[in-house]
Amino acid sequence: MVKTIEFAKVHGVTIIMSNHDFNGTPSRDVIVNRLIQMKEFLADVPKIAVMPHTTGDVLTLLEATAEVKALYPSDPIITMAMGPLGAVTRAAGALFGNAMTFASAGKSFGTRSNRCTYIKRYFRCY
Repeated sequence: MVKTIEFAKVHGVTIIMSNHDFNGTPSRDVIVNRLIQMKEFLADVPKIAVMPHTTGDVLTLLEATAEVKALYPSDPIITMAMGPLGAVTRAAGALFGNAMTFASAGKSFGTRSNRCTYIKRYFRCY
């Protein structure tokens, strides 16, 4: 992995390093440490996605996002929670420091809030 990162850096490629936890949501400390480790591995944009099972899991991710953003205020980070409970992180994650969201232009495999029409309508409110 180190050689790939070095090659990308030499050629001006932006590195988005990603970690997905499809089974659950790690603790706040684990999320923070994973994102920081990605920065230490020279990721330009660390990204983590988790699967929340409770609203507390969603808050854990948002708290971790805000903590890491405070450590790297000028650097983009991407965090999101998957599934219906995670919709709020995709819609309002920027309030906590998230640099990007996503939506489906066609058939949505997640919640309807992932569809572009809903995302566009939401962001018109701002």
